[in-house]
Amino acid sequence: MLALGLFFDWDGVVVRSETPKAAGWVLAALSLRGLAERELLDRLKTASQSKAAAHEVIAMLTTKHPNLLMQVCAMAGQSRPATCKGVAKLILGDDSPSTQAELDRERNSLRSPLLLYQSEPISGTLELLRALHGRVPLGLVTQAASPDVEKQAAALSIPLDLFGAVECVGDPFYESMAESVDRKTVAYAVACARVRCKPSNSIAFEDSDSGLESAKAAGLECIGLRESTNHQQLTLAGLVVPDLGALAKPEIAGLFLGATAAELMPVLRRLCGREG
Repeated sequence: MLALGLFFDWDGVVVRSETPKAAGWVLAALSLRGLAERELLDRLKTASQSKAAAHEVIAMLTTKHPNLLMQVCAMAGQSRPATCKGVAKLILGDDSPSTQAELDRERNSLRSPLLLYQSEPISGTLELLRALHGRVPLGLVTQAASPDVEKQAAALSIPLDLFGAVECVGDPFYESMAESVDRKTVAYAVACARVRCKPSNSIAFEDSDSGLESAKAAGLECIGLRESTNHQQLTLAGLVVPDLGALAKPEIAGLFLGATAAELMPVLRRLCGREG
């Protein structure tokens, strides 16, 4: 029997980081509009003060700009350029290339403390990864860049060696591709090849509509993760669950060892139900 491959998105599936990622974009846009407190921005960029400042940024945006934060959170799963363009249009009212470049530079100067100090591991996903590590091929496919994933993984004590393949769409190899190419779809195909699994016998775990679209386009079955703060539709997922830890139970995790993806999905739907 061909090996069943399981592939996980990073943001929103392995780590709970949608809010700090969105916060970086919103804060950068507010900074360019002169609406962000300069003292807070300076502290966020100062190593000795950045942890406390990151907490203050989230609290401030949640209180003063909740709608902006929610709208940018809804862009989860998009590439960095696509998110940058969307934020520039939404908050700055200008999505020209020069404005996008300025926004991207400002966001890059602010985002690291937010990602490192305001993200957290998603325990249910780690339970599933540990339950299946060494038993089935596992891969990571993400829109993020390798340095960001590596820094977050180290800060959150998430061992990246749980994954037999790590494909980061934010890396130069993918960013050099034409804009017309769905780079995450390519990344899924590459990850499958690296762990020697056919896409048609693989399952992707995604938390966003765009991520699901990319995985489906590559030929994978899909399971959506929808936590309480996730407002994505996830209609392309064959199964939607609020916590991947439910799949880590021995009686369910064991099913991943002896079935094809096509055989497994209806069984999981019957056992776990489909969230509406």
